[in-house]
Amino acid sequence: MNGGTITGNIAQNGGGGVCVSGGIINKTGGIITGYSSDATNGNRVRNVSGTIVNNGGHAVYAADEHGGTIRLMESTAGTEVNLLFNGIGSSAAWSGNWDY
Repeated sequence: MNGGTITGNIAQNGGGGVCVSGGIINKTGGIITGYSSDATNGNRVRNVSGTIVNNGGHAVYAADEHGGTIRLMESTAGTEVNLLFNGIGSSAAWSGNWDY
């Protein structure tokens, strides 16, 4: 991702804005909103009852193909926030300003 905005989405398990499992995300621009910094319009993760679930990656959830390495962005990842996650192969690699 190097432009645009992802906002106002809802997920039940992880990654309100973007969910990557066993793949690659490379964000070098654009905006992915997160509920923890934008409770009105931010992407969010909530359970089947509609309750907001924290630590689910409101903005971005990234996991390796084995489900062992997970990186999360709960807050908005603005244009200045670069995120890279590669979950393909035997060991995940990441860089950037991930929340967790």
